[in-house]
Amino acid sequence: QSTWGISLLLSASLCQVIVESTMMFLALLLLCLSGCMANPKLFDMMREEHDKYSTFTDLIQQAGLAGTINAGGFTVFAPDNKAFENMPAGDLFALKNNMTALKNFINYHVTTEHVMKKDFEHSHDRALQMVNGQSAIIEFYHKNDKLTIQGHEIDESDKEATNGVYHRLTTVMIPPVGDIVEVLKTTPSLSTLYGYVKDAGLESVLRSNGLTFFAPTNDAFNHLSQDTQLRLTYDQPFLVSILKYGIVPSVEFSLGLYDHEHLDTLSGANRLNVDTAHHNSDININNAHVTQKDIAATNGVIHMINRYLIPPSSGLVG
Repeated sequence: QSTWGISLLLSASLCQVIVESTMMFLALLLLCLSGCMANPKLFDMMREEHDKYSTFTDLIQQAGLAGTINAGGFTVFAPDNKAFENMPAGDLFALKNNMTALKNFINYHVTTEHVMKKDFEHSHDRALQMVNGQSAIIEFYHKNDKLTIQGHEIDESDKEATNGVYHRLTTVMIPPVGDIVEVLKTTPSLSTLYGYVKDAGLESVLRSNGLTFFAPTNDAFNHLSQDTQLRLTYDQPFLVSILKYGIVPSVEFSLGLYDHEHLDTLSGANRLNVDTAHHNSDININNAHVTQKDIAATNGVIHMINRYLIPPSSGLVG
């Protein structure tokens, strides 16, 4: 009986060893499989989605930045292939043939901050520091349910690699030439307005962060009466009131504007009325038509309009 008992004990011990060895093997196998199934690194993961991001990843490789991005610690706002198809062919050609501009362009789509959609659903005018040294404004417009960066819609969000995250854009972001004042200064069709901004002493105001400027073009001057034209030239308080009526103290890209919206301005009680027909393809502010929208600046956005905005308190008709 004792021999039989010893045999049972040995058999039980052997079974336990076999079970434990099997469990250890399975655990190692699962660990191996999970490692094999883990998401690849950031650049590699974008590269795998060849049908969506081949143009962007080719440009990254051309700029010699694939290894840097694969090193991790980045959020990438990745334009898809359609975004590049919609770029003027000359612009893309110029980009490919200017290494400095190409690196600046790519780095403007990359930030070292870890950006997930949920982090911005309750934020307003949040500026991200991009790798190229400029800032880009990320905004969630609740009314239109749009998450944007520099006015460009984030179409697919939170695509996580092992060491970073990327979001899909259907348009490319062009690094701005500077703040709102610099954009006015370098845009020929806004030269008259830029002169008025200097005359009104509003350059420092327009260098503040988080602004929208509805900017009348040179042609808009012709819609003003002669008396109003003269007052803009000789009556500085009047000039200041006219210009401030077009400045909104928040960043309002076109994707965030909605029909019958009322926008506060720097002119105090006077507000702007928004009329958006055909899903933002046709935007009017009071009686002015937006002729060119979403001109990004480092501190906000400019929308060109075809008329000067006249505050109701002035008693004049725009």
